[in-house]
Amino acid sequence: MKKLLIVMLLMSLILLVIGCGGGPPQTSSFQIEHLYWYGDNIDPGYWTRETVVPPTTIFTSALNFIIKYSGNISYQDIDRIVFTSVDTGIWWRFYPEARHFDTSNQISFLWCYYTDSPHTIPIGEYRAEVFLKGGSTSTSVTATFSAPGSTTTNNIRYLYSENYSFSPPFDYDTLLKRAENISVDKTETGITVNFTSDDPRVYDGFLWFFDTGGNYVGSSIPGDGNNH
Repeated sequence: MKKLLIVMLLMSLILLVIGCGGGPPQTSSFQIEHLYWYGDNIDPGYWTRETVVPPTTIFTSALNFIIKYSGNISYQDIDRIVFTSVDTGIWWRFYPEARHFDTSNQISFLWCYYTDSPHTIPIGEYRAEVFLKGGSTSTSVTATFSAPGSTTTNNIRYLYSENYSFSPPFDYDTLLKRAENISVDKTETGITVNFTSDDPRVYDGFLWFFDTGGNYVGSSIPGDGNNH
């Protein structure tokens, strides 16, 4: 059993270095420095909270993408961002808003789930494309999203949560187990969060922060460019 001072589990992290150019003047210095990704195993009880508006499809498996960038850009300079699972053809398209940007030059897109199978997520090769406004060409990059505890897919195509009710095929593997025994200790100097995880693949994690209305306001995901 592992006792950590964090509540969300970090499944994996991919670090990419790419360049971007040719944009309109206000985005000429824009450059993508890193692409982070991680998977979530969501307790279905989250959707029953009074402050949460559940989605049309209740999902327990999701992917999250975070783009770390440098340069002068805002959500108004981007036409759209598309993430595609090359192996399956599943894709997510975003039209960035101010809420996707934070003060540390990160663009976050959370809880991308597969509607046809809401308790699984595909891994393998992914392509991220950033389309800028003003007639400039898109910038794209590919990366391999690996299996938990590995730097490769190990021939795994999908990850699934505890709510997946079918007999998993040979090329399926489990997401990291959910945190248990969560406790919060709040003092005048800070907040300490404790939980246990009976999963040997867990090696790092972070906190998500929500306001009293259940709205996501930020996270403590590492931003130092190292693998976590």
